[in-house]
Amino acid sequence: MPPRKEPKAFLQGAHVKGSGRSRQGINGNRVAGTLSDRTKVNYRKAYELFEALCELRGKKDPVKWAYDMETLKDFVHEVTWGIDGQYGEEAPSENSVKAVWKNFTAYVRQYHGAIPLAITGSVTNYLEQEALPERGAKPYKRKRKYATKHHCVHLGRQLWEADWHEYKTPGRRVRLWGQTLGYAFSSSREGEILESSARPDSGRGVYCKNINFGIFRNELGEAEIGLLFKVDAKGMTRTPQKHPEHLLYEGFRARPLLLNPILPLLAMCLAWGLFRDYTTDNEILDIQAPLEGEVYLIEWSTPNAPLYKGWNGEVQTASSFDSDRRALGKRAGYIDPPTVHDFRAEGLVQIDRNYSETQRKKHAGHRGSRTHHDYYAPNNDTDGQAAYLGDPVRTHVVDVFRNLKLERNPDLWQSLPAEKQYALKKTEEYLTIEKKLQDLGASSKAEERNALYGEKRRLIDKELRKCQKEQHRQPPSKDALDSTYYMGHYRARFARASRMMPERQRLVTNIFEVATLRSKVGREVLRDMTALCSQKHEIETRLGLEPSKCHCGHLHSLEVDDSTNRRPSRRHLVELQGFAEFCFLCDKWFSNMRDWEEHCKSHLYGSLEVPVQCDPLIYGGTLVAPGLCPGCIGDETLPATEQMKQYTRHNLWKDHVSSCFKQRFVKGQHGPDDIVGCTHPDKRCKQLSVSVLQLRFHFQDVHCTEVDHVRHSRGAKGVKRSLPRTDLEEPEGNCAPKRSRRSPHSRDLMARPLPGEQYVFIDEIERMKGGLQGQAMRLDKL
Repeated sequence: MPPRKEPKAFLQGAHVKGSGRSRQGINGNRVAGTLSDRTKVNYRKAYELFEALCELRGKKDPVKWAYDMETLKDFVHEVTWGIDGQYGEEAPSENSVKAVWKNFTAYVRQYHGAIPLAITGSVTNYLEQEALPERGAKPYKRKRKYATKHHCVHLGRQLWEADWHEYKTPGRRVRLWGQTLGYAFSSSREGEILESSARPDSGRGVYCKNINFGIFRNELGEAEIGLLFKVDAKGMTRTPQKHPEHLLYEGFRARPLLLNPILPLLAMCLAWGLFRDYTTDNEILDIQAPLEGEVYLIEWSTPNAPLYKGWNGEVQTASSFDSDRRALGKRAGYIDPPTVHDFRAEGLVQIDRNYSETQRKKHAGHRGSRTHHDYYAPNNDTDGQAAYLGDPVRTHVVDVFRNLKLERNPDLWQSLPAEKQYALKKTEEYLTIEKKLQDLGASSKAEERNALYGEKRRLIDKELRKCQKEQHRQPPSKDALDSTYYMGHYRARFARASRMMPERQRLVTNIFEVATLRSKVGREVLRDMTALCSQKHEIETRLGLEPSKCHCGHLHSLEVDDSTNRRPSRRHLVELQGFAEFCFLCDKWFSNMRDWEEHCKSHLYGSLEVPVQCDPLIYGGTLVAPGLCPGCIGDETLPATEQMKQYTRHNLWKDHVSSCFKQRFVKGQHGPDDIVGCTHPDKRCKQLSVSVLQLRFHFQDVHCTEVDHVRHSRGAKGVKRSLPRTDLEEPEGNCAPKRSRRSPHSRDLMARPLPGEQYVFIDEIERMKGGLQGQAMRLDKL
C-alpha cells in the first residue's frame, strides 16, 4: 500500500498531472442530468398539450399560466379524460395520467424554473382525490400474467401449422420464432436483446461479438451446439461486469423440434452468412466433440454486426418485434396476447423453484430481492390442499390454473361476421361516415378522405374487439378440427396455399416431431428453415406454370410473375390442339374439351374435392385458387364445365356471384322470410335451411362471397351501374398487361377489386376463339 500523502502534496500532485489545464464547467451554474432523446420528446409532448389548452382557454402566455394553480388543475383534469384505457379498460390507469403530469413539471423545471412545491403538491392531491376517481381510473397496473410453455406451444402451432399471414420475407417467420424462444428461455427484458423504443438510436442489443457460439461434449460424450450470450440489463450499462449471461443449447434428449432454440438461430446464421468458416448445415453438424470440458468456438464473419438486423442494417428495434408478436398472438386466439414480460415472469417462477435466490437475481438482473416478490412471484404457487392432508405436493395443478391468466379462444373472430357487419352498417355512426364519404367531391383532398376511412376502420375495430369479448367459446369436441368451415377465408388461406410452399408444408408436421436436431427429421427441419431465410417470396413458383413446363418452348425467368407465364403456354396449346384449360385446383393443363369436362365431373361427383371457400385466393403474389360460384356449382342442370367455371379476375367473379344470388333467391322467387337452402354441394351446406338474409350471411362467412356488391360509375355518384356480363371476353388492347406485384402487403382482395389488367389469363373458351388475334398483338409485347 503506498504511503499516505499530505493534503498539500496531494493537490500539488494533481496540478502536476494536469488538473489546471482545463477548468471548463467549473462555475456556479446548475448541472442537469443527461436525458435520452425519448425522454425529451415525452417532456415536449406534455408541454405541447398545456400550450394547446392555454390557446383553447384564451391564455396567451403558457409560461405565465404554468405557475397558476387553477390552470394546472384544469390541465390535469383534461389529461385524465383525454387518455384512453388499455387492455380492454375504458379508463386509463393512474400511472398513465401521472406520467404526463410529471413530464410537464419536468419540462417547466428544466426550461423555465421549478413550479413551487405548494402548487405541485396541491395539484397532485386534486388529481388523486377528485379527477382520477371521477374518471374511474384504476390505481393498479396491469395484472401480472404468465406465458407458460402451454402458451408458447399455442403460438408455435399458429405460426407453423396454420398461419395465413404473409411476411415481407419468409425468413421473418423464422426470426420471429427464434426471438420468441430466446426471450422465453432467457427471461430477458425486451430491450436487452433488441433496441428498446425508450432508447432510440442507442444501438443497445445483442451483437455477434456478445455471443460465444460453439460445440461442446455433452453428458453422453456427443457433440452438442450451445451458445452463451450477454445482455445489457436494465440499470447496468455502467457496470458491464454484472451483465447477466444466458445459455441456449440444442439438448441431447428428444423433444419437440418446435421448442429447440438452436434450430431457428442456426438456420438464420447459415442463410445470412454470419459464420466465417462454415456455410452449410452438414459442416456444422459434422464437427466432432472436443475434449471433455472444452468448447470449440465458431468464429463470426462480422463480429460487430447485430444478431437481429432491422430494415436499415442496424440492430432491430423492439417495437418491430412487438408488432409481429402481438399480431401473432391475435391470430392464435388471444384477445390480449402474451407479452415479453409475461414470458419473463414465467421463466423467473421456474428459476425460483429450481435455484437459489442469488442465482435467480443474477439470472434476472435484479439488484434486490423485493423486485421478484412484489412484481413476479405468483399468488397461487402452493398446493394448500396437499400440504394440509399430508399428500405429495402437486405442482401440475398449480401450473395448469396459472395458464388461465392468459385467456385464449381458439376460434377467435379475426374479422366481423357477416351478421355483425350488417348490424354495424345500419348504425347511425356508420351511416354518418358513409354520408360524409359520398358528399366528398372528386376535388376533395386525399387527407379528408383518408381521415374518414381511418374513422371507419377504428369503428370496425372497436366493434370487433367488443364482439371478441362477447364471443362464446365452444367446448372441446370431435368437430373442433373442422372449425375452419365456419371461420371464413382467414383460417383456410394457408391450407389452400400450402401446396405451393413445400418447405412450409413439410414444417407443418416435421417441426412438431419429438426428435433431436441431429436426427434425420431434425436436419430436414433445419434445411427447410434455412431455405425460408434465403427466399424472397412466400411462393417461389406456381405449380403447373413453372418455366420448365412452358408449352411454347421458351423458358421464362423466375422473376417474371406467374400470371404472365400462362398466356403464351395457353396460346401455344390452342394453336396445336384447338383447346386449352388449366385447373388451378389440381395444377394441371387440359388440351381436350372432353377431358376437361370429365375432370370437372371428378370434382363435382368423384374423388376430387370442391373447395368450400369460393373466393379467388392470391397468396404471395400468386393466384393459388380461382373464384367459383357457390350458386352455380351445385346446379346440376348446368354443364359440369359451367358449374366449375373458374374466375381469375376478382371483379368479374364478384359481379357474377352477386347476380347469380339475386336471380336464384331474390328476384320474385323467394320472399325475405322464405326458408331456402345453400346450393353448394358440401354435405354441411345441404343441411342448411334459413332465410334469404341468413343465407347471404352464410355465403359471406363460409363461402367467402359478398353478394350485395354493386359498383358505381366514376362519373355519377349514387347511380347504379348495370352488372356486366361475365361470359364476355376480356377487353382487348394494344398495351401489354402489367405484372401483378408479388408484395405480401397488397390490400386484401375482399377489400377492393384488382385492376382489370393485373391478371390476364381468363378461362372462357369463347374468348379464345373470338379474340385470338387480339391476344397475339399483346403477347408480342411480353
